[in-house]
Amino acid sequence: MAVTRRTSRDIRSESRLDVMHALLSAGAASRGELARATGLSTATVATVVSDLLSGGIVTEAGLTNGRVGRPTTTLRLNGDRGRIVGIDVAETYIRAVVFDAALDELASAEVAVDEHHGEADYVVARLARALEDALERAGAARDDVLGVGVSLPGGTQRPAEVSVVVPNAAWRHLDRLRERIGLP
Repeated sequence: MAVTRRTSRDIRSESRLDVMHALLSAGAASRGELARATGLSTATVATVVSDLLSGGIVTEAGLTNGRVGRPTTTLRLNGDRGRIVGIDVAETYIRAVVFDAALDELASAEVAVDEHHGEADYVVARLARALEDALERAGAARDDVLGVGVSLPGGTQRPAEVSVVVPNAAWRHLDRLRERIGLP
């Protein structure tokens, strides 16, 4: 049995993810609060936060005065960094929701789907319509979108295999969806 060795890069990536999850859960937090929430050292949190600040992922939300010592800087995820879209494909509707980068919901749109029209091209066209409607309602440009996640009912298989298994729809090529929406 081979043991996978974790590299320093793996550890930095995990620490970064831990800090981001803690910040997402808290909404806003100081470096000390993030260290307590993650169990990471204050030095590690300071390094991670510095990287996140320089990348524009995190922003300073202001100063807080504690009872003792100097004021601390409160941090939050930078919601203005971009937009994220989640799309739920169901049998009778497709719902697209636009979030800012701090995962605050900005707008949504829902498009009806005829469950008797299960062809992939039909579903992809309806999905694209829901996406465009949601972006318009959010006042978001396509260039602002950092990524799109799509939830399909059923299971998926790798592209080299037969298909994505969706009730009433045989999706033989996920590349049709990627091409049609043209976003990450």
